[in-house]
This record gives sequence, structure tokens and C-alpha cells, in this order.
Amino acid sequence: MDFSWQTPEPDWTKINCDGALIKATGDAGIGVVVQNEKGALIGGTGRILLAATIEETEALAKRRPGFNRKDEASKDHYIIETDSQEVFKAVNKRNHKCFWCILPIVKEIRAKVNNFEKVKFLGFVEKLIQRLIG
Repeated sequence: MDFSWQTPEPDWTKINCDGALIKATGDAGIGVVVQNEKGALIGGTGRILLAATIEETEALAKRRPGFNRKDEASKDHYIIETDSQEVFKAVNKRNHKCFWCILPIVKEIRAKVNNFEKVKFLGFVEKLIQRLIG
């Protein structure tokens, strides 16, 4: 089964977000890559920071500047891809009880995506299901 990066549909922009954490020290890193339907890099960012949990790190990755990039060709249609099921559920399901430390970040992400014309969140499990049935 192929899990390589897939281009988004025409007129959509894909934002891949990820985070990593060294629990013993709290040192963390986040990365965001923004690509159009042709696979061209049109934005992104990376940052080193401190975090308490991997969920906090992953949530912080979703609110970085690359996430706000507005590309005229995208018409505000974004696919945000993450491998963090906790953050995926917290952002997508308003009644999901998430870790208290990421709640303010999740609220900020929700407020940002409300400004987009269309947005889809794609988590690892959803990506796996798409590959199995597609």
C-alpha cells in the first residue's frame, strides 16, 4: 500500500503538519509544508519550541504561519493533513474532550479555519481508509 504524499484535487491546497517531542527535555520541533495541486511548494515553516506533550506539539504545528498562507489559485480550499488523531478529533468534533493544555490552541485553529471557504481535515486513519477503498 502506497502512503506517499498525494496531490490535492484541482483548486485545493494541501497543508501537511507534523510535530516531534523529546519528553525528557520538553524540546520540540514542528514543521508545516504547503503545496498546490501540482505539488509545488508554495509555503511552509519550521520551528523549535518547548512543549509539555506531543498533543500540544502537534496542535502548535497546525497553527503556524504556513497554515495561514493564501494562494490565489486555491480559492481558500484547504486540506490539512495530520498524523495526530487526538488533534484531528479535537478540531473536527466540537464535543470531543481533548487535553486541557491544547484546548486554547484547538479553539484558535477552529477560528482560523472558519475564515476559509472550504477546509477538509485528513488524519492518518482517514488516509488509510481512503487508500483501502480507493
